[in-house]
Amino acid sequence: MNEDKKQYLQMIQEPISRMSSISVTIKGFTATIITGLTVISFSEIKTIILILAFMPILAFTIMDMYYLSMERKFRYLYNCVLDEKHDINFSLKLMNEPSDIISARARFLDCLKSPSIYLFYPLVYVVYIITIILKIGGVL
Repeated sequence: MNEDKKQYLQMIQEPISRMSSISVTIKGFTATIITGLTVISFSEIKTIILILAFMPILAFTIMDMYYLSMERKFRYLYNCVLDEKHDINFSLKLMNEPSDIISARARFLDCLKSPSIYLFYPLVYVVYIITIILKIGGVL
């Protein structure tokens, strides 16, 4: 492997690492929000505030899926450079052709099928909905 290719691959690897760490941070924020909502639901908090808290959880879910999509696009670029299907031009411009996005499995639906999404967020929503139901029912 020549030196230019090695440098280009390292350059592509940096955003991949960044996207991955951002995803972990978003999951941490989401878990913190859910934990906080569950704890404060035992106090005299209005139900409408619990319901409004759905918006940041949904926003974090969408952001996490967006960063997963970007990470997959960079991984696709990385693999194309590695397999010599892409020129070594030191550009981080992602290939946004529909066929490339499908090949990279970077569509919204593809990201929804990712274990990092479907194993985490449904549980978050279940805990959130149960908390609201218990609060409305007067149990909390």
